Amino acid sequence: MGKTLSQSTMSNNEISGKPGALWGPLPIPMRGRTSAKVVGDILQATVTNGAAKQIIKVRVQNIDNVEFQEAPNYFLLVLGYFLALLGGLGILSALLRMVNYFGLISFISSVIGSLIFLVPGILIILYARKNKSKLMTFRTPCCVIPIFFTADIGMYEQFGNNVLLLARQLNSPVSPQAQKRPQPAQTQGTRAV
Repeated sequence: MGKTLSQSTMSNNEISGKPGALWGPLPIPMRGRTSAKVVGDILQATVTNGAAKQIIKVRVQNIDNVEFQEAPNYFLLVLGYFLALLGGLGILSALLRMVNYFGLISFISSVIGSLIFLVPGILIILYARKNKSKLMTFRTPCCVIPIFFTADIGMYEQFGNNVLLLARQLNSPVSPQAQKRPQPAQTQGTRAV
């Protein structure tokens, strides 16, 4: 196949990315590789994680919806805001010390100490906002199949739309003409009077 595990790829009937696990309502990225493809009327997802391999087969008719999410890493955002807040408070404290005439050396050391928290905090915030996680989720009554990916969302959206279109076709009622069966001809009997 020649595909690297870190790439998110898609062909006409198959997509791949990183697997996810549900932690409460939140999908969390995991190590490994996952792929999903449509085989007939079955959506088959294969999850490989180290030596373990899991195959999930779901009837396309059972797929309720396909969700797409793009969000920053919230853990990194909270960490970045916390560090930036510490750095900002340190600079504010240094300014207050300068007003109270504690000296220039104390002010400079406080500012440098504060920058040790402020600069990494700002960099972590920028990194978390720039490198957003992209997630595609197939939901059925019995399971949830999350796939994290890094490629363009358009390719995955096309795959999801194709799956939903197939589900709609398979779930649609048979047309009225196909339901009508030819009735046997009824003969009208004659009555003797």
